[in-house]
Amino acid sequence: MEKYQLRYWIEWGGAYWLWENDDRTSKEIGYGPINDDIPMPDKLRQRSDALANWYQDSMNWGDPRICPIWKQEECDRFRKEVRAFFQDLVAAIGV
Repeated sequence: MEKYQLRYWIEWGGAYWLWENDDRTSKEIGYGPINDDIPMPDKLRQRSDALANWYQDSMNWGDPRICPIWKQEECDRFRKEVRAFFQDLVAAIGV
């Protein structure tokens, strides 16, 4: 069975983080964001929503030209958590 091709990135202004990456996936699942359309454990979905909310905190919403507002340690911690989440996502949904 051919696997779906997905892209993962967090979009500004919402909890959108999973997108289609090929025509077959778009036709069968829809056009992104598709995180609500992919079956996965609730706990994993909650983790990604938490990451998306955390990411929103990195922007200076008062003046987006001054971005990011995180110190390097926060950026490193966020990246580590995103990598761990992504590995768990791939394992859970088999892409």
